[in-house]
Amino acid sequence: MHKLQKFFEAKLSKRLSYRVTTGNRDFTEVYERMYRLEVVAADDTAVDFLVTSFDIVPAGGKLGGTDKGFGTVTVPFGDSVEAMVKSAAATSDPTFFKKYPDAEGAAA
Repeated sequence: MHKLQKFFEAKLSKRLSYRVTTGNRDFTEVYERMYRLEVVAADDTAVDFLVTSFDIVPAGGKLGGTDKGFGTVTVPFGDSVEAMVKSAAATSDPTFFKKYPDAEGAAA
């Protein structure tokens, strides 16, 4: 059993968040993207997350119409919860991470 397996089993049907800040203040670009990751399954090798997101504009408000559903992503156990959440976000939304390679993220 991986050291994080019990943590994720306790989080089944609960949401984790990962906020990515691009730092871009141009109104035509994304300032932040908030990922919501629902833990749908955990076994001895990996965790399945149902990933959704929405964008935040430079003024701080949620940008209407930016809600996205990415489906379920399987992430093998890693060194930390934050690393696994980041991996789930990057795996589910690779276009965003290619467009903003220097974006800073943190579990929220």
